[in-house]
Amino acid sequence: MSLRLTAHPSSVPAGRSWVMSVFEQRSQSPADVLADEDASRRVVELLTSELLTNAVTHGPEDGTVEIRAMRTARALRVEVRDESMALPVVQAVDVDATGGRGVGFVDMLSSEWGVIVDATGKTVWFAVDLDDPSPLY
Repeated sequence: MSLRLTAHPSSVPAGRSWVMSVFEQRSQSPADVLADEDASRRVVELLTSELLTNAVTHGPEDGTVEIRAMRTARALRVEVRDESMALPVVQAVDVDATGGRGVGFVDMLSSEWGVIVDATGKTVWFAVDLDDPSPLY
């Protein structure tokens, strides 16, 4: 499943909402009940917001952002593609800084994450193990 949006800050809530609708999809099997669904939801929502915000902030103003999300019973993978070649970096930030923590959150809270680069941009992705979303929640 994918969604294409304009690379504009107003697209972040729409993209986040779309990913959360994918998160909510699951079969009716009792085996699909997550151990801590609320924590999983919070982690997915935060990390999706971080990737979308980075894409619209660092990508071209007149560009697009494409979001893909894939859900299984126990995992969710989210991919955000933009038209920028600038790679995300985990930064050390001062306590008083008002930004710069997003990729660090993705690094800390996801099960895994990465970047795929091609001639027209990059895709930053993360995966969350929905049974064990984060030791921090």
